[in-house]
Amino acid sequence: MNTPFATLVNTGVTPEHTGAAPGLMNTAKQFGGALGPAVATTVAPSPAPAGAPSCS
Repeated sequence: MNTPFATLVNTGVTPEHTGAAPGLMNTAKQFGGALGPAVATTVAPSPAPAGAPSCS
């Protein structure tokens, strides 16, 4: 997945931006890697508190 994404990001980049494009790509990957689990754990159902009635 990394190689096609890198190719897509770097396609059409002008010579003066050749350093910024990979840096932006890596920043986006790091941000997504941190945000994804944070959102998943926020919206995931939490266990029922002790003493709560069961659904069964």
